[in-house]
Amino acid sequence: MVHQGFGVVARSQFAVEEVPASHNYLSNIMGAVDHAIPLKSHNSADAIPHKKPKHPLIMLIEPIAVLAILIIWALCGAFLSRFQLGNTKVSMLSNRGTLRQLVTAQTKDYKVAVNYPDKTIKTYSLSDMGMQTDVETTVNSMRQFHISSFIRWWQPKPVTVFYKVDQKAFNDFLAKLTITIQPAEDARISIDNGNIVVTNSTTGKRYGLPNPQSTIETTARSVGTAPLNLELLAINPAINTAQLTSSKAKLTAVLAQKIDFTIAGTVVSPSPADIGSWLDLASDKKTKAVVIAVNSGKVLEYINKVAARYIHPARDQLVITHSDGTSAVMVQGVNGIDVTGKSAIATNVSNNLMEAKGMKIDLPVQSSPFKIVTAGEYDRWLEVDLTNKKMYAYEKNTLVRTFLVSAGAPATPTVVGQYKIYAKYAQQDMTGNNVDGSTYFIPRVPWVNYFHGGYAIHVNYWAPLSRFGNINSSHGCVGISTNDGEWVYNWAPIGTTVITHN
Repeated sequence: MVHQGFGVVARSQFAVEEVPASHNYLSNIMGAVDHAIPLKSHNSADAIPHKKPKHPLIMLIEPIAVLAILIIWALCGAFLSRFQLGNTKVSMLSNRGTLRQLVTAQTKDYKVAVNYPDKTIKTYSLSDMGMQTDVETTVNSMRQFHISSFIRWWQPKPVTVFYKVDQKAFNDFLAKLTITIQPAEDARISIDNGNIVVTNSTTGKRYGLPNPQSTIETTARSVGTAPLNLELLAINPAINTAQLTSSKAKLTAVLAQKIDFTIAGTVVSPSPADIGSWLDLASDKKTKAVVIAVNSGKVLEYINKVAARYIHPARDQLVITHSDGTSAVMVQGVNGIDVTGKSAIATNVSNNLMEAKGMKIDLPVQSSPFKIVTAGEYDRWLEVDLTNKKMYAYEKNTLVRTFLVSAGAPATPTVVGQYKIYAKYAQQDMTGNNVDGSTYFIPRVPWVNYFHGGYAIHVNYWAPLSRFGNINSSHGCVGISTNDGEWVYNWAPIGTTVITHN
């Protein structure tokens, strides 16, 4: 059918509607397309192009080629894989002996270089650092199968060297390697006249290696040659102010507790300052706390001080026997009054003080009888009263002079008995042992009179005059003032009797 002005053309199952005559150029284009592009069929088999099959020879060669590449790669991995230690490379197929030689040779003279702040570089051997090459462990590690090295056979595998470390020697080396610019100050706690004082901590500065052990060991494992740089680092205090909070609270409670000593019906209460004087404080860097210890000796001193006005020591009675057999009392004995069990009381107070619950303690007193000391009739003799801290010079029965002395301290008492002066020195250097095991040395001690072993009557020029007659503080000798010492030295010849008693 043909309609005027339009044309309809049917091709196969597709129809193209003609456009007006003024657009005939579209018909020309469609015609060209029809000739250039075949129309698609509804049959899908006809629409998919056929793939050209591979040649049988190619199909045979391809897997053989892949297999050959894998074999060659495996052979390269097996025979061309290498270890590298320092600048030396060896095959991974090397025997244990060769590997041992490699490790030994490369670490024998190995040194770690350290760059100091002044730009100087110092080197340290393994022995300097307390390290020793563990050859067998290193070789065993190398002998293990390394799949990554097998695959990447063209890349040498770096060797990790193992070491045995003497930790003490290594720590000593690290201490020498550190340059302290400003030491850190720990926070401190103290007691001043019953008041708790906390001193704040401060941070210090030093040159050193960050994570020093790990840094050095990492460098040594790879036999690295690049210098390690010392860096400016902070030194943190072992104990800071916040860590003393609990110790301060505990001390506050201890000092504030009520303690009553009752003696002869009188109650005496120590002040916070008194209680504080009984305490020894020390910092424990490991526990980050203050160690508070009660000194029972200081508690005993306080008890003696409290009891002093109520007690007095016994005075030994001195009796002289004359050559005719008669005797006479030279010094009348006096019974003493003392607190009984003072040491046990001091220990009990010490054991319970830190509980901060307060205490009520009785100080019972009782009489202590005097002792009788007998002496012969001597032309000249010296009596040393250790209790009253006095010495008397006699000519037969006549007292010619009295001296104030400072004899042996409680921990180092003067011997008690009857002796004779056996040696004299106008001046002598003295040395000996203290109670804590340390030694002392006192030069040019004047007017020395030895009466028993190392015990002597001599001048104690280093002690204040207030000590004589009041405090026994020597290592066992009888100390006197300079003027008194010269008089005794000139008055008492060798053989003079010395009687010491309480």
